[in-house]
Amino acid sequence: MMRIDESSFITKLRDLLNEFNSNEGSKLDVLKRLNEFLESLGDLLVRETELILTKIVEYYLESNPEFVSTIEKILRSPEAKEVLSPDSRLKLLTLLHIYHRRLKNISYLSKITKEFEGEFSEHPFFQHLKVMTLKASDDENELREALRISYLLAKRVPNHAGILHNFAETVVILLEKGEKLDENYIEEAREALHKILIYNYPKFYATYGRFLALQGDFKRAKRMLLRAIDLEDPRKSDYVLRINDYVRLLTKIEFEENLRKYIHEIERKVDEFREELKEQMESERIKQAELLGLFATLISVVLANIFTIANSLDIATVLISNAFLISSVIIVLSGFHLLAGTKNEKPVKALLLLGVTLMSISLILSVIKRA
Repeated sequence: MMRIDESSFITKLRDLLNEFNSNEGSKLDVLKRLNEFLESLGDLLVRETELILTKIVEYYLESNPEFVSTIEKILRSPEAKEVLSPDSRLKLLTLLHIYHRRLKNISYLSKITKEFEGEFSEHPFFQHLKVMTLKASDDENELREALRISYLLAKRVPNHAGILHNFAETVVILLEKGEKLDENYIEEAREALHKILIYNYPKFYATYGRFLALQGDFKRAKRMLLRAIDLEDPRKSDYVLRINDYVRLLTKIEFEENLRKYIHEIERKVDEFREELKEQMESERIKQAELLGLFATLISVVLANIFTIANSLDIATVLISNAFLISSVIIVLSGFHLLAGTKNEKPVKALLLLGVTLMSISLILSVIKRA
């Protein structure tokens, strides 16, 4: 099979298409030679054949779009259906698919996929093209169908890097849209990406970077995107568009990384606040228990003093009891304010000192009286 870096196959195809467009010679003869040429490119289920067709689009059809319509004409001509083998016709369809996919002509992709599905539906490579068509859609049902088909294809053709990447990227797209997938799909996609990185194809590294970002491994994700940028060929016509896509992905990954850090910091602060609030509530509970104890004591003192006053005709005893009662009330109330965290503590402390002084005087007088 011819080497991918040789331009002879591009020259050969160009000459054949030019000859088909001319009025000279037999079109059947041209189609026969075109069929031989297309079959010489190799089996479509071999990755190198897909790369050859991609090279034809990149270095020939994109700069000579008039030949795209020639390929369409050949595919739809009755003569071509008789002369070209199914494999050769599918290769021509693949050229059209690659060309319009690179231009993001999604509606055209959908159109030709439906048009030729009846003819090629059983061929695994056509299913591969169909997945890429469905994958370009934003419709959830079509993406789910792309996942179903690509998963089966990856099992059926496990050594085709393009088919494996198609499956892995479909998983990535669905995850990026927030869809919940079976863990088996995610692990299979991881294995597929590990397997195809050996081909050093830029898009594979970019997809792996997107996959790693979804797993929260932002450092490696950025490294994969930078590797994709490094591998891109600046000679390609869509080089700038591809680099812009990678830069956009890098920016998105940076944003998601910073957002996760911010959310993590917010969650940490919320946890700290929750813990502080819990401690404060526990402290308030203790304070309330202390206050209840103080009020219970105050009530006991008040009742005892009232009983003493009621059963005594001695003026001195009554005065001492009243002084003790008043000082008890002052001490308890000022203590309550201090425990409650009063902002201006100086008057409260002065009041507390007054209460302690009155209680001390009443106790001294009580002792003197008894003596």
